[in-house]
Amino acid sequence: MVTDRFATACLVVILSHLYFPFRHICMLLIILDLSSHWLRVVASLLVGEGHKNIKTGFLLRIYYENRIVLGLVCLGNELFYIFAYMFYFFPIIQIFDLQLEIFWYAMLVCFPVFALKQLLNIIQLQYSAWEIVEWEYVNEHQKK
Repeated sequence: MVTDRFATACLVVILSHLYFPFRHICMLLIILDLSSHWLRVVASLLVGEGHKNIKTGFLLRIYYENRIVLGLVCLGNELFYIFAYMFYFFPIIQIFDLQLEIFWYAMLVCFPVFALKQLLNIIQLQYSAWEIVEWEYVNEHQKK
C-alpha cells in the first residue's frame, strides 16, 4: 500500500507542475489519498481486523469485497492520471490524415471512475474516523 500511495503521489506532484493552475486540487488529492488510507490502517489496527473488513457502507463494501471492482477502480484512477500526463505532451496525435485528441477522450472516459475513487476516499476517511472514535469511546468506558 505504501508504494502505491507513494507512486500515485509522485505522479500527482508532477501533474501539479504541468497543470499549475490546478496545483491546489492536486495537493488536496494527495492529502485525501494519504489520509484516507492512513486512517483506514490505523482504525483496522485499533479494532484488530484487516483494513478491508468493512461492516457498513454499501460502496466501500463493494469496493473492498469485490476484487474486480477494486482493481477496475484503481486502474481507472491511475489511468486518468497517466492520460492527463500524456495529454500535456501529446494533445493531438495524428493518425494518417486524422488529428485526434486521444488522451483527452481517454481522460473523459476515465473521469467517472476517478471521481468515484475520490468519493470512496472521502467515505473511507469518514468511516475510519468514526471507527477510531467508537474504539476510543468503548475503551474509555471500559476503564471506568
